[in-house]
Amino acid sequence: MAMRFTDVDALIIGGGPGGAMSALKLARLGWRTMLVERGTRNRHKTCGHCVNRRAMEALRREGLLSAVTANAAGNARIFRLHGLDGSSVETSLPIARDSDAGAGLVIDRSRLDQLLRDRAVEAGVMVSQPASARVESIGNDGAIVRVATADRTFSVRARLLVGADGVGSAVARAAGLIATRSAGRKFGFSFDVCNNGESRRIDRDAVEMFLVPGGYLGLVGHGLDRLHAAALLDGRRTDAHQPLAFVRRAVEFHDRLRQLGLDRMNADDLQHLKAIGPMPWRPRNVSCSIGEAHIALVGDAAGYVEPFTGEGIGWALQSADLLEQCAATCEPGRWMARASREYSRLWRRHIGRRQRLCAAIAWTLERPRLAEIIVRLAARLPRLAERVAMEVVTA
Repeated sequence: MAMRFTDVDALIIGGGPGGAMSALKLARLGWRTMLVERGTRNRHKTCGHCVNRRAMEALRREGLLSAVTANAAGNARIFRLHGLDGSSVETSLPIARDSDAGAGLVIDRSRLDQLLRDRAVEAGVMVSQPASARVESIGNDGAIVRVATADRTFSVRARLLVGADGVGSAVARAAGLIATRSAGRKFGFSFDVCNNGESRRIDRDAVEMFLVPGGYLGLVGHGLDRLHAAALLDGRRTDAHQPLAFVRRAVEFHDRLRQLGLDRMNADDLQHLKAIGPMPWRPRNVSCSIGEAHIALVGDAAGYVEPFTGEGIGWALQSADLLEQCAATCEPGRWMARASREYSRLWRRHIGRRQRLCAAIAWTLERPRLAEIIVRLAARLPRLAERVAMEVVTA
């Protein structure tokens, strides 16, 4: 008896910004599109919650910026970098074109991701959530994926399989796109801290980064009663898998964190704690063709380095833009090998080189003495700080 499939033109595994936007764009091009997201509605993700200028402009092009702005907790107009010796530098972030929101937005990823998935549904995307996906085969029959929800299990066949499943992508592994050393030794985590009577108010217009030996801690404000923190640290350190210990170590170097009451935190204060890693994550390519199946990686699945002020979401949405450009050169549902090659070329040109810039900045921040020199130099030369911010944030 022949196996029965649900046939679609494109199957996206992963419903973050890259996956949801890719699904939305493909559906608007007339592709029969399915998206599989393992998380429940409005689930939290490891993220700094910053939507930068490039991401805002991508959302504007799709008519989504006003909806995202309405769900935002604040704006991002200022970036402050705090050095280990008490020095700091502040710079204005470049303003998004025709925007009243400043250089970026601060928005909870649980809201952003679900908003984009819901808009994909409105565009005709079939969304399975929560659901697991397992790639069963890739070849002359296309890509065949087993999807399981709470009440049923079924197989999906697609000509185009889009991996939007993040760092360590299972799609990349199934397609043989894993490099010898795809992942690094760093880990990231994020959490919320509610007020609980403490003076934990932070400037709603600011993104603040505090250098710590072996990593950094970033903070943004969510209204009057909540801080959102995101950190990145060397996985070889003893506190790499102990968020509270890392925060306490950061407090030792920064009075500002003590003023915010972070020295009095306990484990119960770490709300919505999520972790990610190891990273950086670098597959050997972001697309390939195997028989009649074609694979494309978007978002973090395509490559992840240490973002600072929203670059991660920006890269995810930009990768969806590039995927759309390539899909538009094909008949709906007829992705070709030349489109895979073009997607790889465009990704390397527009996203890969910007990730290398962020990797260089991360390399600098890992070296406390060098980082201190940069902070002091930027404090004396504000135009230099603004230039670096422009290069990174508008990447």
